[in-house]
Amino acid sequence: MTPTPIRILILAANPWSTNRLDLGEEYQRIQDLWERSNLQERFELRHYPALRGEALQEKVLKFKPHIIHFSGHGEADSLIFTDLTGDKAHEVSKSALAELFKLCTPDLKAVFLNACYSANQAKEIVEQVDCVIGMNAAIDDLAAISFSQGFYTSLFNQDKLNIELAFNAGLNQMKIANITEAEQQKPVLQKRPNTYIPSYKHDVFISFADEDESWADNFINGLRKQLQLKLASFDGFQLYTGTDFSQLEQSAMLLIIASPVYCQQYQTQFEQLGTYTKRQPAFLVEIDSYRLPDSLKGLSRHKFWYDDDQQGILSLQGDAYIAKANQIAELVAKQLQELKTKHQLQQNTVQQRQQQQHARSPHTKSIDAFIFLHSAPEDLNLTRDIVPLLEENGIDYVLPLARSIETTAGDIRQDIENNILNCDAVLILYDQTTPVWVREQLGICRRLQRKRESPFKIIAVYKDANKPELDFRLENLHIYCCLSEFVGDLA
Repeated sequence: MTPTPIRILILAANPWSTNRLDLGEEYQRIQDLWERSNLQERFELRHYPALRGEALQEKVLKFKPHIIHFSGHGEADSLIFTDLTGDKAHEVSKSALAELFKLCTPDLKAVFLNACYSANQAKEIVEQVDCVIGMNAAIDDLAAISFSQGFYTSLFNQDKLNIELAFNAGLNQMKIANITEAEQQKPVLQKRPNTYIPSYKHDVFISFADEDESWADNFINGLRKQLQLKLASFDGFQLYTGTDFSQLEQSAMLLIIASPVYCQQYQTQFEQLGTYTKRQPAFLVEIDSYRLPDSLKGLSRHKFWYDDDQQGILSLQGDAYIAKANQIAELVAKQLQELKTKHQLQQNTVQQRQQQQHARSPHTKSIDAFIFLHSAPEDLNLTRDIVPLLEENGIDYVLPLARSIETTAGDIRQDIENNILNCDAVLILYDQTTPVWVREQLGICRRLQRKRESPFKIIAVYKDANKPELDFRLENLHIYCCLSEFVGDLA
């Protein structure tokens, strides 16, 4: 079976209102290298030489690239595309780029930003992509083209994709071309930190109160050392210890270091924590006696204190502390291993589906539709399971805007409305979420229907069989308990 080619999407923009760059020369060298390569059939190139900012998402999501290359101007916090006229600059922020590239997983493996000051953007983008190349300052045409030439000379002659090797070849070509040492230092390669569970940004989200930081730091350092031994990896897992609770959705497990001050500091987060613990593994490490909130009852509890008849509440010390800490490390390691095994099985299933898709007759057509796959935060895991089915049938899709510190509630509402206005069909997930939320989204669909240029192909709800009925009538509304029926109706 012929392997899937590595898809490289080359985007360029040089609005007339910006300084002229020799972008044509760079692309011509890349194309010439590809045509001369003995491994030409392993790569598929797509080039957009004057890309408008408003068309960026469409080009990226339709092509499903493994590598995205941008050539043009950059600022500290954005890339410069053209506006609708093609004359003026249209800035796309680094946060918007990161969110877009997150929609491209798991296909997208690397991003190459051959633009001035793009290394700062790479820091945010690398949270979504394995490798990102950017420039830490302004770079001149000759240096940028020489680096690109070396990068693709290596890439087009690789039997196995290795971005770091191609990056080093780019630096070497700059030396060969007698580019100054100062210019040679401008390309920067950033790699996403490894996680034990590849589909997550963090393996364990560890939450504790500010007043408990000293105790927590000592415990976390010990936990890290034990996990390094038990998982046989010194840099292959990530522990998150910040206070951004939006990172929960990108974490495979939760560990709470609980105490009375913790309950006081984070009482407004208990509902969110409780929702998370219903679908992902979680542990309670108790360092003092406290009143357990109802939303966290039923979790695996591990006490680092005991009630002495004479002295009251005392903390575990010495061998008792070490034994309890090792017990938790063992449980966390075992749980991570089970999650990784589950992830590998899911990946194998996805690969089998892709192989079946490529083995189909070339006359088999994909379904021409653009789907807004809409879910509440508590159903994001289900979203990950549905995406491979859409890809198997060649269905283009967009996911909800991810929550982050930089994303306001207004941003999320606006993104939902934009997706509903532009999609061919919307698929709303009704699994862990409430009927109130689903009915609200259906109401938004009804309100926006009058603003659309064409009616929805389908307004669909994927419903858990045990959920209560929605009692909502809407033209072209379909309720599915089986996704294959939705795909069949869409076709």
